[in-house]
Amino acid sequence: MSFIELDMDCKLFFKKGIRINLSNRTTISKLESQSIQTMNNRHQWRFNVRQKLMEPGTLAFLAFIRKILMPLPGVTEKPCYSTPAFYVNKKIFCRLKEDCETLLIQTDERKKWTDADPLTFFVTDHYLSTDYMLVTLQTVSPDDLKSLLLTAWRNRAPKKLLEEYERLTI
Repeated sequence: MSFIELDMDCKLFFKKGIRINLSNRTTISKLESQSIQTMNNRHQWRFNVRQKLMEPGTLAFLAFIRKILMPLPGVTEKPCYSTPAFYVNKKIFCRLKEDCETLLIQTDERKKWTDADPLTFFVTDHYLSTDYMLVTLQTVSPDDLKSLLLTAWRNRAPKKLLEEYERLTI
């Protein structure tokens, strides 16, 4: 806890306009326990994500996604919000959400996919102004997921990597 000002005569701390009397130790201990509880709640989601990433279903989906993406030129995998994310040329194009059940993926054809199957492909309010879409991994077909992943990579990859990919596939 950082305090802004300490007045030794009256033993008061001033923190963001709040006065805390040091002679009453219960006030401090309540604040300390609240601070510890807040910290634990704030970091609890990271622990939950780590647990979910170890589940067999999540591992299977990640193995499938890696099998498709890692052979592509320029693809790197780095954590983003404690979950695996895939980048090309330092630009993110898909990542696993914190619930480990949905995939956030970049697409220019969001309307087409959400109209085709709104339970599998959807957008929350947070992503309305972006070109990202959420995909429910439990219900998406492997062919659709592969198509989406390759399209997202193509949308983000520079020309040089696209030409290299074309040479590899011919």
